[in-house]
Amino acid sequence: MQRDNNARTVICDKDGVSQFDWLGDREVEERILWAEITAVVAYKRDCITVDQIRIALIDKDDNIRIDVSEESGGYRVLILELPRHLSGCLAPDDWFELVAYPAFQTRLTELY
Repeated sequence: MQRDNNARTVICDKDGVSQFDWLGDREVEERILWAEITAVVAYKRDCITVDQIRIALIDKDDNIRIDVSEESGGYRVLILELPRHLSGCLAPDDWFELVAYPAFQTRLTELY
């Protein structure tokens, strides 16, 4: 199967979140269980001509275990699943505009 270099996909299941990165010649998986997530942040990266909204899942040691861009496969499912699995996590309608506007500013926002 032919894939783009650095293609990224995220998959949610009942136990946690997996992120798959295609590194040209091999696929790498990072996994975090819902119970291991201690924080979730949304932020925006300035990509010169456009902004890119990203979601970071953080563990108890303050390590970013999963970092997903809005362009990644499964992003939309992830942002809908976060509040279903993490009690108190903000839903997209509650945070999207805080992160998205104004343009070209990081706008780090704690979701959980």
